[in-house]
Amino acid sequence: MQPTISDQVISLPVLVLIIAVIAIILILLSLKYYQFSRASPKKKSHVQKKRVSPGPAASSASPPAAAIPAELPELTNKGTIQGNVSSLAEKYRLSEVTLATHDGLVITSTQDHGRESAARFSELWKTREENPEKGVYLFEIEHKGSPVIGILRSDDPVHNMTLRDIENDTRKILQWWI
Repeated sequence: MQPTISDQVISLPVLVLIIAVIAIILILLSLKYYQFSRASPKKKSHVQKKRVSPGPAASSASPPAAAIPAELPELTNKGTIQGNVSSLAEKYRLSEVTLATHDGLVITSTQDHGRESAARFSELWKTREENPEKGVYLFEIEHKGSPVIGILRSDDPVHNMTLRDIENDTRKILQWWI
């Protein structure tokens, strides 16, 4: 028995539905692949870390900085992201810690002017311009596939090894809260 025209008409919407479902599955798989490839460890090595220099106002004959103890206390969860960032500032003797999105939106800050710092220094970071301010240090880490800009202010020099420790502690804080 041959199929009638009404059977063929009914099978056409079913065929279109099957093709639509396959297209949606392919789109979802490609998005997942993109998300996975963007967050892979190989990609993290592409993220550039840079310390913005203290600027032209810094003098090379500055007094010796107060030494940060070799054995720093382990960072513990203080109950709020603000409390944890304040502990980070105390641990490394920083006058400000601000965490911002790549777009300049403040995530958290130890200072009231965190919004201004986030907007200004995120833009400096993106354009890779030289920082004109003395005692401001920037770094970038990746958290859940998104870049986070760290803005630090300190009266004392922040050395590269200390900056790496601050980055690691910042990762811990972000994992606790975001």
